[in-house]
Amino acid sequence: EPAVLEDYTSAAEKNAKYVTKVGAAANLALAISKGTLGYAISSTGLIADAANSLGDLLSDAVVYYSVTESRKRATPDMPWGRGKIEPLGALSVGGLLLLTGVGIGATAVVAVMEAAAISNMMSPHLVELLQSGHYAQMVTDAVSSTVSGVAETVSNTSGTATSASSGAAGTPSLPAGEDPNSLDDVPKLIPLIDPEVIGINNYAALATSGLSVLAKEWLFRYTLKAGKAAHSDAVIANAWQHRADVSTSLAVFVGLIGSMMGYPLLDPLAGLLVAGLIVRQGGLTIVDSLRDLSDAPASAHETEKLKQTCLSVSGVIAVEEIKARKSGPYLYVEATVHVDGTISASAAHRIAELTKQELLKRHNPRVANAVVDVNPLGSAGLGENSPHWARDYDYIVEEIKKAAKSVEEVVSVSEVQVYYKDNGEIASKVDIVLAHSLTIKQAHSIAVKTRRAIEKSLPGMGDIDVDLELDETDVKR
Repeated sequence: EPAVLEDYTSAAEKNAKYVTKVGAAANLALAISKGTLGYAISSTGLIADAANSLGDLLSDAVVYYSVTESRKRATPDMPWGRGKIEPLGALSVGGLLLLTGVGIGATAVVAVMEAAAISNMMSPHLVELLQSGHYAQMVTDAVSSTVSGVAETVSNTSGTATSASSGAAGTPSLPAGEDPNSLDDVPKLIPLIDPEVIGINNYAALATSGLSVLAKEWLFRYTLKAGKAAHSDAVIANAWQHRADVSTSLAVFVGLIGSMMGYPLLDPLAGLLVAGLIVRQGGLTIVDSLRDLSDAPASAHETEKLKQTCLSVSGVIAVEEIKARKSGPYLYVEATVHVDGTISASAAHRIAELTKQELLKRHNPRVANAVVDVNPLGSAGLGENSPHWARDYDYIVEEIKKAAKSVEEVVSVSEVQVYYKDNGEIASKVDIVLAHSLTIKQAHSIAVKTRRAIEKSLPGMGDIDVDLELDETDVKR
């Protein structure tokens, strides 16, 4: 079984998992308290917020799993590691948010329609009774209206009732001298739904919503900081989910206040707003996760830091291109650097290897792997402006050697280098060996003859640099 990566950032990764567990515990406590109080006072908004907290609990579990799995070492069957598990986890969180929001929204729409229908059916007097808690008077009025309607029907059928008697039948008798609209002496319903008890529950619900706002804002800041330190997109997405919960709890808070002030329609409207916020956050999380799964690049700031690391390596003249694709918490870097076009291939390869090691060292473990290519500065062309033979490297080298050896004074050719320049031309550097007894003037003359011989053999050749070496065997003799 592959071991979990352990390095100097393991503390940040452990903290990311710890804050996820703290968030899960908070979500569980909030879901229970909101659900209980929401059911007690029949608050659609509070019940919706409780369902949201319950959904957050499931997303916490997904985030914890994805953070743990994505940091396991690469294996032969998974040579690029498990980094993609983290955006997959974030994608799952987004899907859960989306489904939760749609479900809450559907429930809230039904509640809004029911509340609106009830409000339209109620007379102002009945609304006053509901708000005052005189439920017995409400029942008495309903019964009286029913009896009045039945009596009127019977009277019309028999033809014996008059409009006066019908009116008397529809009005309940009251003791002399009492105001029929007075509610002071009307008995109330059983104490289980006494408005004072309901008032206590309302205040408890308000306190719970307020506490939820404070707790979620703290969790947002704590989780966001931990997610950035661990380079965890899943944890960062979870942090923004906490921030969305702040908005939903505020909406529920406003809805509860509206209900207590006599505007019950505000409560299901708050639930509808909660649903909209959840759906929006779910959609954003899904989009971000799909970008990561599609090899989204690193941020411009982080890419610039990688570029500066490349430039700090001795031998790197410039950075032509650098790209970094994300794989969960890790980056895979591809860079092309410029080196001196006159150095050997082995020297250029060494510079590329040193650049790779520096990227892995300075950005460990953020950079999981790096591929560095080198382009010789001033020698990056393909010979497109030279004759047809320019693309055949072996042919060029052999022709240069033959042309140089055709000069009588040249003992041998020790080295030939060919450069393909940016302007499409081809240049060469030739080292020839001469007898040590020659004067400087004679050696210079031989170098000129060698250059002309090469130009004649390869018409169209660009710059030809002829370097001179002494015949060491001749010196020993």
